[in-house]
Amino acid sequence: MSGSPVLSPYETAWGGLPDTLHPRLRRYFGAIPAGRHGFVTGVFERVGTPRRWLWPLLTLLGRPDVIFPGWHENVPFTVVNRPDASAVLAERTFHFPDGDRTMVDAITAEATSPKSGGLVDYLGSGRRLRASLRASVSQGALHLTSTGVGVRIGRRWLNLPPRLSFIGGYLARAYRAEGAEVSLIGRQGPDAGWGDTAGIATLLEGADLLVNLAGKSVNCRYTTANRVEILRSRVETTRELADAIQACTVPPRLWVNSSTATIYRHSEDRPMTETEGEIGTGFSVGIATAWEDAFFEVELSKTRRVALRMAIVLGDGSALVPLIRLAQFGLGGPQLDGAWFGTAAGRRAGTFHERRGGGGRQKFSWIHFDDVLGIIRHLSRMSGSTASSMPRPPIRATIAR
Repeated sequence: MSGSPVLSPYETAWGGLPDTLHPRLRRYFGAIPAGRHGFVTGVFERVGTPRRWLWPLLTLLGRPDVIFPGWHENVPFTVVNRPDASAVLAERTFHFPDGDRTMVDAITAEATSPKSGGLVDYLGSGRRLRASLRASVSQGALHLTSTGVGVRIGRRWLNLPPRLSFIGGYLARAYRAEGAEVSLIGRQGPDAGWGDTAGIATLLEGADLLVNLAGKSVNCRYTTANRVEILRSRVETTRELADAIQACTVPPRLWVNSSTATIYRHSEDRPMTETEGEIGTGFSVGIATAWEDAFFEVELSKTRRVALRMAIVLGDGSALVPLIRLAQFGLGGPQLDGAWFGTAAGRRAGTFHERRGGGGRQKFSWIHFDDVLGIIRHLSRMSGSTASSMPRPPIRATIAR
């Protein structure tokens, strides 16, 4: 074959591939000789989303070869990379049980995406979607994290910002308003992403405070897949933060990790406190205990740790939203629990609906955004676990009014 090799966008963005990249990956992500193409096979652990309500939208996006509806595990794939003048064109074929599906994209190096190292991935045959990518290397593996998504509408691009949890967004705004430097970690974190332990360690070096709120929302059906993700998303991220702290020369002085007041038994006879609370039973309690076990299992002598056992957090964009929507539809009256709500799944999940009449008299433990911020500021000398809830919770009928 004649002609000079075409630099890959990774080499262009980095000014050459990092020496720490595994040799086999250096060959795959390196320059492609003119007239040649790259080829790789493997298996994706998970493809798609279990949220069926998203499948109609994904069906539309599947038409221009962007993404596909459905949820599959252990899916074999084939990737063919071909060099272009300014990009690497990739055809990713997923070998699903019901047939093959192909997604096409073009990865480029662009100076307009400096926070991601200049990598942009255009998705679909019409390149109507784009994702800014942050690339890093950890233990020889290449980690790509999306830091932003854009949609092309006509000749304009609509940029979709990274999604933050409502508590995380509130805390970030509050601390930045006071002049603090705030870095964000997450699946689409603009500063570091999960899986990039080295990048997270760099952010944590010399930090005063680390607050971890990561975890799949429990506002979902407790299917098997959702249960697995609820546990995995909490335990794995907590352990990765511990690994990152161990890699720091000057680790964070205080690590506040989210937990849940659901760890206590369902009590209507007396308050559950840090000193006199009784640990309950059921799926939700199991999640809480596994979460805290992962938090405290590693010795971190230079970092104080506090598990924040929060009740339902209310404020703009919080759990208050579905309550307000129920009221707007005329369904904001007292919650009626009864035996007809009881299911085997509910009992395993620790929801305790069955044979527990309420008629609006159920206790509703909650806490406000401002209180969460105030508690974190108050944790100057404390370690261990702390219950974060209002001291005298109202009944459900009061909340409805």
